[in-house]
Amino acid sequence: MKRSRKFLFQWHLNEKCNLSCSHCYQENQSGFDFPKSKIFYIFDQFKLLLEKEFSFNPTAGDFAHINLTGGEPIVYDSFFEIVLEIAKNKDWLKFGLLTNGTLIDDSIAVFLKKAGVAFVQVSIDGGETVHDGIRGAGAFKSAISGLEKLSEHGIFTMISFTANSSNYREFPRVVEVAKKIGVKKVWADRMVPMGQGASSNFQTLSSLETSDFFDIMRSEKRRLEKSFFSQTFVSMHRALQFHYGGLPPYSCSAVRELLALMPDGTVFPCRRYPIPMGNIFTTNLYELRNSWLNQIEPRKEDIEATPCGVCRFYKFCKGGARCISFAISKKAFSPDPGCWIANPKMEEKHVL
Repeated sequence: MKRSRKFLFQWHLNEKCNLSCSHCYQENQSGFDFPKSKIFYIFDQFKLLLEKEFSFNPTAGDFAHINLTGGEPIVYDSFFEIVLEIAKNKDWLKFGLLTNGTLIDDSIAVFLKKAGVAFVQVSIDGGETVHDGIRGAGAFKSAISGLEKLSEHGIFTMISFTANSSNYREFPRVVEVAKKIGVKKVWADRMVPMGQGASSNFQTLSSLETSDFFDIMRSEKRRLEKSFFSQTFVSMHRALQFHYGGLPPYSCSAVRELLALMPDGTVFPCRRYPIPMGNIFTTNLYELRNSWLNQIEPRKEDIEATPCGVCRFYKFCKGGARCISFAISKKAFSPDPGCWIANPKMEEKHVL
């Protein structure tokens, strides 16, 4: 049986996208693409990091994982070339695809299947009216068509739902769509107010809305679990969701188990946590990660100065979604604004 080394590398191939979503965390779509001449260099850098930091050994059955995304990764000129290169290294490297789903036709689904894609994640933000209001007219039908093609070819599919104050009650509709198509997994994160999202009319969830949203998620999760014929499940393994989801507590894995690579070579702890760590074209990935390991975790004095300092759950959740805290307050170690425990007025909403 193969064993994985728990580390995720998220590779943003480009900035270009065929959509312009209101809540997108990109600031622009300048069209910057990852340089083709550096593609093989990235594979070498990733493997070097795994070998030096995690004693990675493919001959012992270790394998690693890369998520390809953008922008919209399918519009990247060398997308198919990169996928084929990953397929050549399938003895140690797996990959997933994060996409808006609108460009996936039968031929692309067949290509991904043959290449051995581990999963394809498509973003759906509500029913047709709400989704198109965020992503543009016709986006919903095109994304659903893409999901159907993927399911027809036996590819593991996921739906990612980005919750804001206007759409979070749409979650049951998204789950119903997933169940109808046969999507395997539905999960959700809260909107991070950055990039285009910072200037949009959409707001990230308040603590009350966060609690209500997780209650909705839990109801849908239980409903599917009781449905004998359902192939779909709702995952609740993101910041603060453990209070309602009954799963092991989640904490931010940025730098420790996750890095994001941008098209210009900049490395972030996470795409939603856009603190430049350096550039992979001037410093190797192993050195970048190790130089930041002690900078990304909050110091004891940082935490004691916040409501998290006296919270019995802090050692598990590490302050919740630090990306949202950073986007709103520019302080990486302030409490998650969606946390009802950090807000005494919401204490009665806390449910284990």
